[in-house]
Amino acid sequence: MSENITLRKLPGESTSDFIARIVAARPPLTGEEKAALRTIFRPVIEAPEPHAPSSVESTAA
Repeated sequence: MSENITLRKLPGESTSDFIARIVAARPPLTGEEKAALRTIFRPVIEAPEPHAPSSVESTAA
């Protein structure tokens, strides 16, 4: 089980530096965490390309 780590952005710290500090402080993802993230993001990754309206559809309005 992963430990909860609470980090706060330091005064004057850039967002990029803050994110880098969070990543450095966190242990690598476990197999269970990777599987959970795949489950969450699979619908977005596997979603079909958005339908582009044809010229007939765009002029019909």
